[in-house]
Amino acid sequence: MNRIKTYIRTVEQYIKKDVHNPLSAMTNLTYILLGWLAMSTNVVMGLLLICVGIASTGFHWTRKRCWHWFDIVMIYYMLATVATWLLFGNWGIPLGVIIGGGLHYMFVWLDEHGSSRRSHETIATLGIVCITIYTLQNTLYDGLVVLMWFTLALATGGIASYFQPDEDGKWYDVFHSAWHIFSGIGIYYLIV
Repeated sequence: MNRIKTYIRTVEQYIKKDVHNPLSAMTNLTYILLGWLAMSTNVVMGLLLICVGIASTGFHWTRKRCWHWFDIVMIYYMLATVATWLLFGNWGIPLGVIIGGGLHYMFVWLDEHGSSRRSHETIATLGIVCITIYTLQNTLYDGLVVLMWFTLALATGGIASYFQPDEDGKWYDVFHSAWHIFSGIGIYYLIV
C-alpha cells in the first residue's frame, strides 16, 4: 500500500511541477477518444478530431507557442472541414482543408502582428456555420442538441476567460477542461 501512495505522490509532484494545465491536458483525451469512435463513420474526420486532441494536449501540457499554433490551426482545419463535408459530403473534405489552410495563414499573420485573440472569433464563426448547416440538413431537435453542447462549451470557456484571461491558473483550468468535453461531444455529434 505504501508503494502505491509513494507512486501517487510522485505523479502528483510531477504534474504540479511540469504540467501547466493538468485538467485541460487530460480532458483533451475526450477529442482523442471521440475521434477514435468517429473513425468508424468517417476516417478523415476521426483523424482530424484526434489531431485536435493531440495538439491541445501539447499546448496545455507545455504552454509553448508552437503547440498553441498547432492547437488553433487544427481547430481551424477541423471546423472548416466539417462545414464543407456537411455541405458536399466527402468531396468537401479537400475544400475544407484548403479553407483551413487559408485560416491557418491568416492566424499566423495576425499572431505575428499582435492580434491572435481574433482566433476565438474565427473559431466561433466556424462553429456557428457548422451548427447552421447541420440544423438545416437535419431536424430542429438534432440541431438544438448540437447547439446545446456548443453553448455549454462557450459558457464554460467564457467563464474560464473571465476568471483568468491570461489562460493560466486553477479556475481557468477547471472551466476550460469542461470546454474540451462539451465541444468534443458537439463536434462528435456533427460528424457521426
